[in-house]
Amino acid sequence: MSFNLESNAFKNGADIPKKFTCDGANVSPPLMWGNPPSGTKSVALIADDPDAPAGTWVHWVMYDIDPQTLQLQEGMAKTESIPGTGKQGLNDFGEIGYGGPCPPPGKSHRYYFKLCALDTKLNLKPRATKRDVERDFIQSSAAMLLAIAPRSGWTRDPTMSTTSDQEPCFLPATELAAAIRAKKVSPVEVANAVHMLGAV
Repeated sequence: MSFNLESNAFKNGADIPKKFTCDGANVSPPLMWGNPPSGTKSVALIADDPDAPAGTWVHWVMYDIDPQTLQLQEGMAKTESIPGTGKQGLNDFGEIGYGGPCPPPGKSHRYYFKLCALDTKLNLKPRATKRDVERDFIQSSAAMLLAIAPRSGWTRDPTMSTTSDQEPCFLPATELAAAIRAKKVSPVEVANAVHMLGAV
């Protein structure tokens, strides 16, 4: 299995089951991936919704994931640290760990799960935000993004595009070009990142 992000709870292009949303048990979905590239020191996971009314809404932040970890079980504990796995940050609900899709009535929302292999561990304590993770990665002169696992997502709107303007991993668009120039991100890796969408 290559470094691709997958789930056996739902397929690409299908709805996220109620169990993993605020209308259900609101537990995290099972995720699995293949071995990260050689030299990976940690892995980071960001899950967010770019269609939220107030702007991109962060549903899950995990970082300093052990590179030997190749899966997250369903219903991960909502604790600051998970022994043998990694640290969890604050989502935009102000809670630690996973917070499932909870869109207001209206059109479907897309949800992205983005997995990133890094050649360093981040200098962050638990409870960091997505912005903290972005800032710590960008400010680390030694950090390099080694690979981007394809985004896994789900949509119930068949007319929705299967590409997006979401940035690879957690880098803001304004920082991405500078990161490429500084050789922190390979433009080939960016170009090869697969865009797979989803929504509730």
